[in-house]
Amino acid sequence: MKDVIKKLVDIEEQAKIYSEETKRQKEKLEKEISKETKEIYDKCMADAKAEVEKQSEIIKNESQKSFEKNEKKRLESAKKLQKKFDDNSDTWVETIVKNVLS
Repeated sequence: MKDVIKKLVDIEEQAKIYSEETKRQKEKLEKEISKETKEIYDKCMADAKAEVEKQSEIIKNESQKSFEKNEKKRLESAKKLQKKFDDNSDTWVETIVKNVLS
């Protein structure tokens, strides 16, 4: 009977040791999972930030090119209008004066 009780006590102690070891392993795994989750999140955020910066730079460059193209067209149009005005202003003034006086 003493042997049976001793075996039961030994089994209970082994079960307690196993339970504590299992608990430690669980906590260790939870910490590792938490750490890896944070690393993955941080990497994803860094990648997303890099992509946003890349796209922002592309958009900025395209906007600058578009602005320069439109500015060039505007200057050409202004130059053409000024030339047309310079070439025809005397004729227009004469026509206006003639129409007003007649």
